[in-house]
Amino acid sequence: MYSRDLEQATAFFEESLTTSQKLGYKGSMAISLNNLGAIDAERGEYSSARLKVEQGLIVLYELRDQKAIAGCLENLAKISTALRQTQKAVRLLGAAAALRDTISAPLRPVDRSDVERDVADARAALGEEAFAAAWAQGRAMTLEQAVEYALQNNRD
Repeated sequence: MYSRDLEQATAFFEESLTTSQKLGYKGSMAISLNNLGAIDAERGEYSSARLKVEQGLIVLYELRDQKAIAGCLENLAKISTALRQTQKAVRLLGAAAALRDTISAPLRPVDRSDVERDVADARAALGEEAFAAAWAQGRAMTLEQAVEYALQNNRD
């Protein structure tokens, strides 16, 4: 989140979601859901956050919007980290990083520090060996496998 004004951001993305739904703009609708999920996660509302991001991910996968899918995977990783599902978070981050590499879509500078912090926290929690194994598993996933894994409500 840029300014961290969660109320203003919520109002903006809810309006965007409503407008996108009325106009039938699936991609915009999905991105709004992903952003609303990120806001919910920021508030500690992890169940609703996961639901919104997953709904967005499903639509973005149908549209094959790989850059936006990577953003959903990163948001789901953040939620998994908060729920102490660290291995899942690392696999999702690895899958997102591989996807970004494949499509030459690096993280935006505004997002980079959050993702780097998530990676560092996960590495510290798991230890280098377990982190490296989970990261490699995520990087090895196909797009389909990554989306399927992201949508599973497994513990790790």
